[in-house]
Amino acid sequence: MAVLKRIGVLSSAKIMGALCLIVGLFVALLAAASMAVIGSLVSSLGPAAAGVPVPMMGIGIAGLVLIVIGSAIGGFIYGAIVAIIYNVIAEFVGGIEIDLQ
Repeated sequence: MAVLKRIGVLSSAKIMGALCLIVGLFVALLAAASMAVIGSLVSSLGPAAAGVPVPMMGIGIAGLVLIVIGSAIGGFIYGAIVAIIYNVIAEFVGGIEIDLQ
């Protein structure tokens, strides 16, 4: 039975950052699809409701990019914090036992 005594802070942060980047991409794609559906519904209401200014579209695209970047940065920070907390707690109560083959 192996015991996980320490977690590399930078290693954990990189993995969590990458995982959250993937989740952020998925969320951004869902948000973009939702905006496309809502946009098509609004445009079907008539010419008065159909005009979405180009700057507003730019803000929407920037928001999608910020979702992806923000989730990756947040995941990186979260991974580092969790690794630090785990390392402190593992010193007092012991590490997680892992059965490896």
